[in-house]
Amino acid sequence: MLSSRSCLRLPLIARWLEIVAAACWFVAPASGAPVFGSITGVWNGSAILSGNLIDGLTKTTTPLDNSATAACDLAGCPVLLVGNPGDTVTWGTSATATPPNSTLVFTGSTFTNQAPNVPFTIGHFSYTNGSSDVSSLIFGASLTLTLKDMNNQVLDTKTLALQIKTTSNTGSDMDNRDVVEFPAVFPTSFGTFSVSSLDVFEGFTKPFDLIGQIVGDPTLELLQIVAEPGFDDAGFVGTGLDIPEPAGLTFLGVGLAGLLCARGVIRAAGAIGSV
Repeated sequence: MLSSRSCLRLPLIARWLEIVAAACWFVAPASGAPVFGSITGVWNGSAILSGNLIDGLTKTTTPLDNSATAACDLAGCPVLLVGNPGDTVTWGTSATATPPNSTLVFTGSTFTNQAPNVPFTIGHFSYTNGSSDVSSLIFGASLTLTLKDMNNQVLDTKTLALQIKTTSNTGSDMDNRDVVEFPAVFPTSFGTFSVSSLDVFEGFTKPFDLIGQIVGDPTLELLQIVAEPGFDDAGFVGTGLDIPEPAGLTFLGVGLAGLLCARGVIRAAGAIGSV
């Protein structure tokens, strides 16, 4: 039998349990609540102005320093192009080739009621591989992705340092493709992270989707790049350009010397003018 003092405590205990239950109800959905918001991408910082030109046929490299001649729409380029770094990085120029510039556009997604830990398209890339003078090339740029809630408050950011790998047009269409290479940020089934790339053939434009998910409290997690349906002859998702090790380049160069002469020095020299 309960004492009178115990009976007096029952309402207090019940009230305390209500408060605890309400607190648990409020906290528990935080990690699993749907998210309303948007993802934006901005090309920020300076472009990389020095790097290698890759021979399309042999994959040998030629170092280039374009710190005084590179053309782009990002800060630090000596030749500033008209563009919109808010969503597009534009680089390269040519007086004769079409298109004379290369462009990489990122368009972020707006989403409502997005469940956490469920992959979705967080944005779209469109990569145009133009033909530009070698001296006007850049070799990399950084894209900052920002996850915002419906009140435009920043929840998370991710900065991707992308490499731009350009080939001289001395081989086949496959050999001459240019590549925008992502760092190793995409998880694999083996618990490691892989490099992915946007591979686009000369003179073509190819759209791609960036797939990710919202996890934790919340943060943005990148999962993979996929090629959008259609435009199959324009490009594909690759794993970067494989460049032979320097130790093997001499042997390879000797073996191909006669072949290159047979193809004609004029063709090779002309191709290097615009890539």
